[in-house]
Amino acid sequence: MRIDGAFAVDPTHPVFRLRCIEFLDEIIDWGYEYIKMDFNSHGAAEGIHYDPSVGTGMQAYNEGMKFIYDYIEEHSPALIFLSLSISPMYSGRYAHARRVCCDVFEEPGNTRYLLNSLTYAWWTNGRLITFNDPDHLVMYKSFWRVDWPEASDREAVAALNTRLVGGLLLWSDNLAYPEAAARAKAMLNNPALMELANGREVFRPAGSGDASQLFYLKTDGKLYLAFFNTSKLTKSYKITPGRYGVYGDAVAINLNTGNAVEMKKGVLKVRVPSHGSVMVRIENRR
Repeated sequence: MRIDGAFAVDPTHPVFRLRCIEFLDEIIDWGYEYIKMDFNSHGAAEGIHYDPSVGTGMQAYNEGMKFIYDYIEEHSPALIFLSLSISPMYSGRYAHARRVCCDVFEEPGNTRYLLNSLTYAWWTNGRLITFNDPDHLVMYKSFWRVDWPEASDREAVAALNTRLVGGLLLWSDNLAYPEAAARAKAMLNNPALMELANGREVFRPAGSGDASQLFYLKTDGKLYLAFFNTSKLTKSYKITPGRYGVYGDAVAINLNTGNAVEMKKGVLKVRVPSHGSVMVRIENRR
């Protein structure tokens, strides 16, 4: 029986291990330090396994993943970051990250889809897996989607902010596009945003609905609020930072632009353009 167009492979079969060794040896020899493994759930398919002591699909999956993890640890001279995609939830002992969604591209519908995933899966970061993986970031245009238009500046900011909210920043723009290189230089050379990218905490959803338009993170005495707008009209927010534990005289900065954000009488006012996003940092004045 096919699953998503492919046949599941028995993780307990000796041929499975030989094929894994063949591929892993090549990857290690090439010096790669990141591996994404996709469609891992195939390994948990129920059936009759080569090893008669294996009675369930999850038992077979665990045996296969343990073999892969142990082989990499034993044979790779460098740490290889392993991210799993379309995998069982409880895979944290075998990898560093787990994809919280399927493929995400740079257009607004995909941004909303990712926000939906983060709304419900934010909590798995640091609990079931070390890092949530919100998919690779493209801020200009996916190279192979030639029929798609280039992402606007607003869409690029929204795409970047979703990854900062999601817990892992894997940038993969194709620099064959000069415009992609220029946009990356402008957006990724931002110390305040990269400080967020270097953290291990994820934002929590604060909005309502299936795809929260507001996420928050309080760390090191600073409050970060990530506003999104997946609608076709400009959206305005009024937020009381005291609700998130920031009281008294505070200053708010739009980290995407470096500009101050209006705060009057303890109320933050933010306007978010259509298909855009604003990342705000709030901290008490020193």
